Amino acid sequence: MPLGRVLFTSRQTEGWGVSGVSAWPVPVEQFSSDEALAFVRAVGEHGNRYLAGVSEAEVADLAAALGCHPLALAISVSAIDQGFTIRQWLRAFQATRGAQVLAGTAGISSGTLADVWLVTRDRMASQFDDPAILTRAAFVVALLGPGGHSGVLWDDEAVASWVSPDGLGRPAPGAAPTVLGLLRRHSVAPWDGTPWPDGPGDPYPVISVHQLTASAILETSWDELGDEQIKLIANRLLGVLFKLLIGIKPGEAEAAG
Repeated sequence: MPLGRVLFTSRQTEGWGVSGVSAWPVPVEQFSSDEALAFVRAVGEHGNRYLAGVSEAEVADLAAALGCHPLALAISVSAIDQGFTIRQWLRAFQATRGAQVLAGTAGISSGTLADVWLVTRDRMASQFDDPAILTRAAFVVALLGPGGHSGVLWDDEAVASWVSPDGLGRPAPGAAPTVLGLLRRHSVAPWDGTPWPDGPGDPYPVISVHQLTASAILETSWDELGDEQIKLIANRLLGVLFKLLIGIKPGEAEAAG
C-alpha cells in the first residue's frame, strides 16, 4: 500500500474516527475582524474604487453580517466592485435573508453563503432580458463541480440552447458567453487565467467553482428550475462530455451530419 496522506474536505464535523487509521480533523477558521478589514482594504488598494475610501465601521458591519466568512466576503466585495456601495449591499443582503426566513429556507446548509449568492445572482440577472439565464448558467457551473471544466462545453449547442432557450445572451462563435464573464467578475466562477479563444486551435479556459459556492447555487436553484429541466441539462451534459471523450468537438457532429 503506498504511503502518504489524503486530505478530505467536508462540512461534516463528526464521525471522522476510522479504525486502524490515523486521522484527525483540521478545522478551517473564519477571518478575524482584523483579517476581514485587511482583506477588504487590500481589494480597495488593487483598484476597487467603491472600497478605496470606505470607513472601518462600514467594513466592520459587512464582516459582521457575513460572520467574517472569507468566501462570502470575496463574493460580496466583488459585487461591491461592480457598483454597489457597502450600505446598498447590506440592505439587499438583509432583505434577502428576511425573505429566506419567511419562506422557511434560511436553514439550508450553505447558510450565509446562500444568501450572498442570491443577492449576487439578482444583481447580475438584472442585466438580462431573461433573468433566468443567469440561474441556468450558474447551475451548469455548479453541477460540473469544483474540479473545473473546459470552456469548450459552452460552445456546444446542447448547453447554449438550455442556458438561453430563446437566444438571449447566446455566445457568438468562439466568444465567451456574457454570463460567464459576469460569474467570473463576481468571484463566483473564476477562470484559470486563459482568455477565451479568438479562433480555432486556441486553448479554452478552465472554469471552476468553490465547493461551498456550488452547494449554495444548487440548493437555491433546484426548486426554481424544477426536476424536468434539471434532468434535461444533466442528460445534455453527459452527451457533450461523451462526445468530448471520443474526440468530437462542439459543432463537428452537426457538420458531419
